[in-house]
Amino acid sequence: MNQKEFFNSMAEKWDEICRHDGNKINKILDLVGIHQGARILDVGTGTGVLIPFLVSRIGSAGEIVAVDLADKMIEVARKKHNYTNVKFIAGDIFDLELPKEYFDIIMCYSVFPHFEHKDTAPQKLGKFLKPGGELVICHSQSRDQINNLHKNSSQAVSMDYLPEAAVIRKYFSDSGFDTIIEIDNERMFVLVGQKTGKNNGAEITYEDKNLGVYKREIKWLKGTDDLTDAFIVRFNVFVDEQQVPAEIEIDDIDKIAEHIVVYVNNVPVGTGRVFSLNGQYMLGRIAVLKEYRKQHIGSLIVKALLNKAWEMGADEVHIHAQVSALKFYSSLGFIPYGEHFDEAGIEHVSMVAYKQGKNYN
Repeated sequence: MNQKEFFNSMAEKWDEICRHDGNKINKILDLVGIHQGARILDVGTGTGVLIPFLVSRIGSAGEIVAVDLADKMIEVARKKHNYTNVKFIAGDIFDLELPKEYFDIIMCYSVFPHFEHKDTAPQKLGKFLKPGGELVICHSQSRDQINNLHKNSSQAVSMDYLPEAAVIRKYFSDSGFDTIIEIDNERMFVLVGQKTGKNNGAEITYEDKNLGVYKREIKWLKGTDDLTDAFIVRFNVFVDEQQVPAEIEIDDIDKIAEHIVVYVNNVPVGTGRVFSLNGQYMLGRIAVLKEYRKQHIGSLIVKALLNKAWEMGADEVHIHAQVSALKFYSSLGFIPYGEHFDEAGIEHVSMVAYKQGKNYN
């Protein structure tokens, strides 16, 4: 019995055997930050476990293409879900002719272990993603639980395994993705790669209906480096636009922080910093030039800073967020706490994001 035959044989009773924690699924999707009108490719949809969760987030203007190798699974999914903006396809995702650079997000929920060629899967799936789109490999159980489940299951899937996060990070890097979210703990497994192109995410050429053809580049700088480009963005946004006093915009934290700068056509358009002070990890000075907003540059910066903080050893990361940006940071996994307060004449609130699932209880 092969994989397809196994899943076909299990299709009618699959939902009785496999239970999925809806709270965990929602937390995973919160991290991804799915927007209204998004186009989503749901790979290995099975009986359509994710479909209602996704539909509630994309709205009527969004679109879902749900694919599964097992045609019996697709039959069950069609019976369960009668949404006008969901299309079900039975077939091997790696053999299908789907539109290139069409989808905003590709969800691989509880399916990655079953891919035969895991190392090249991100590259092959990536051709369906828009530049800046996200490939999500996730499970609502731990990696050990998933691997033990398969090991003790049918011979058709007993050798299907979920690699360590570091291995998938390498797959992402080799395929032109930046790893922007990584959770590998006893409650769930989530890796999100953002499509950036070649050169391990350093530089990529895009095409946008408003900007035309443009080049985007990401640079990391230390406090001892020349921070002129970061300061250009910050002064434009905070001093000129928000009227923050110029004398407080640059501080001693800049000397100890790690800084990210995003360039479009060699022009600095976004920045942010991450640092550790008295044992607490903080993000700050996150800014995107006005004319480059609503192009996911802000979310790219925050996710990259969070990933940098995890690499630095953080278990939780704090931020003093402008209240006007509360919804934005909440969509990226931050939780507000405490009273609102004034900082540089602007209303702020403290927020925290956790690495090890402490906010998933």
